[in-house]
Amino acid sequence: MPQTKSSTVGVSPKTTIDPSNENVFTALIADGDRAHNDRDYARAEAAFRRAIATRPGDYRGHYGLGTIYADQLRWGAAETAFRTALQIDPKIAITNIALSYVLTQPVSAPDILSRYEEAEKFARAALVIQPRNAVALNMLGVARELRGLVDLETERSFRQAIETSPEFAPAYADLGRLLRRQGRVNDSASAFDTAVRKAGDPASMVSVAQTLQSVQRFSDSIALLKKALALEPKNPAALLFLGRALMTTGAFADAEVILKKATEVTVGGVSGLSELSELYIRVHKLEKAEASLLNAGRYAEGFDRFGLARLFEALGDEYLKNGSRVPAVRVYQKAKELNPDLTTISAKIERAKSKN
Repeated sequence: MPQTKSSTVGVSPKTTIDPSNENVFTALIADGDRAHNDRDYARAEAAFRRAIATRPGDYRGHYGLGTIYADQLRWGAAETAFRTALQIDPKIAITNIALSYVLTQPVSAPDILSRYEEAEKFARAALVIQPRNAVALNMLGVARELRGLVDLETERSFRQAIETSPEFAPAYADLGRLLRRQGRVNDSASAFDTAVRKAGDPASMVSVAQTLQSVQRFSDSIALLKKALALEPKNPAALLFLGRALMTTGAFADAEVILKKATEVTVGGVSGLSELSELYIRVHKLEKAEASLLNAGRYAEGFDRFGLARLFEALGDEYLKNGSRVPAVRVYQKAKELNPDLTTISAKIERAKSKN
């Protein structure tokens, strides 16, 4: 999540205060925030859900729920929670920023361009409310860049974020990525170096590391992620991105240990299980990959299903290469079940059934 205030930020002007349950509601929000800070996501979710039941028309419960889902990289659930919070009151800057952030995440959605357009819209809405909010300025740049707008206005958004908050490390990293795309290699390297130097808290470290990985600098992200985990051993994003970096650089045994920890921290999350299954496919532990994917399928919803379908298809391809026709058909059929529109699957199922 981008660095924003907690769900205790304040009462919306639209919220009608009922003295009979305000104290109960506030206590539940505070309990949810404490549990969130402790990475006790089950307790945090329970507290925020009870807060919502107490006062469903208060955006803070829904916003709090969104923050714990975003922490666990459960992007579909986070999006739903933030949209609900925004429907209650669209004039809360942090909610607009949070939804913009979620919409910029790399998910297997068929309407990905419209998501980036929405992300830009919500970043601009936040800036109407708080014109000098560095996170909102940075999100505006991120959304525009994802839309393919590698231009002066996008660069200006990142630079304004830096001017507004000179210690905000993610803005330097995002500027570095943009400059790299513009062919300004030396300026890009300098911006990335500054980002790494200024990343002093786990959230910033993870954000900068994620940006490094987006430009294929996986090995450079490892030290930052290890620092983040030294401070927050249960940080789901740090675990996931470290596991991905280790896998990409060939440290498969270490990657497996880290990704298993990620799945333990984010029970009910698909990202860790998907990444673990991808690792198992790479190292040809196909039965373990299938078990991880089946486990992930229990929790998959929305666009999670599209990503899992592609992994089941990849697993089927590996089974077929090994001559294992029955398992190949089984996982191909699972891919088709998750995404009936996956055009490549039917032919692969028939080929696997008929292959001698």
